[in-house]
Amino acid sequence: KLFLAIIPFPESSAARSMAMVARLAPGEDLRTGFTMQMVDEFRHSTIQMNLKKWYMENYIDPAGFDITEEA
Repeated sequence: KLFLAIIPFPESSAARSMAMVARLAPGEDLRTGFTMQMVDEFRHSTIQMNLKKWYMENYIDPAGFDITEEA
C-alpha cells in the first residue's frame, strides 16, 4: 500500500516532462509521439490511484478493528 501511495507522483512528473519535450520537439511526428506518451503516463497514474482507492474500499481487516460495519 505504501508503494501505491508514492508511485503516481513519478508518473505525473513523467507526463509533465513529456508535455515539455513535445513542445520543443522538431517535427510533427515527434510531437505526436511525445503527446501519446504523455497520455499514456497519465493513464498509468490514474490506474494506480484508482487501484489504491479500490484497495482502501475493499480492504478486509484481519485483526477485526473495523467496527464501522457493526454500527
